[in-house]
Amino acid sequence: MNPPDSTERRAGRGFTLVFALLAAGIATAGIFSYRTCERHFRTGIEQELSAIADLKVSQLAQWRTERLGDGSLFFQNAPFSALVRRFLEKPGDAEAQRQIQTWLRKCQMMYRYDQIRCWMFEASLAWRSPPAHRAEVASAVSQGIPEVLRSGRVAFQDF
Repeated sequence: MNPPDSTERRAGRGFTLVFALLAAGIATAGIFSYRTCERHFRTGIEQELSAIADLKVSQLAQWRTERLGDGSLFFQNAPFSALVRRFLEKPGDAEAQRQIQTWLRKCQMMYRYDQIRCWMFEASLAWRSPPAHRAEVASAVSQGIPEVLRSGRVAFQDF
């Protein structure tokens, strides 16, 4: 076997250098490609999350509008107000009481509420639907009732 001469060594070093440069180029291209894919993926996920957040905000706004609409069913409702006035003038009027309970029960069933409560002057509970439901009212809610009654508007209170 003959010892390698200088041209063969140079050729071997050249091949090694070319291999090293190609390997470095492939690794660099892979890193750049990975980072580009990661950036595109992150951007896509951020856009999806933003769209979901916008949808949820829209749904909550719609839900709030619907609940205010449900409250306006009773607010300044002449027939319902006449029934309440009739009952307040004659608290023993069983027919007025029955009709009020019918209104409340139908609204409760139609809108799938757990319960409906009608509050009168200075936070005294007048009616509830279902009548037997005796769940306690949170103190924050009961303390805010006089203010809502004075405002003369349909309003939300904290749960």
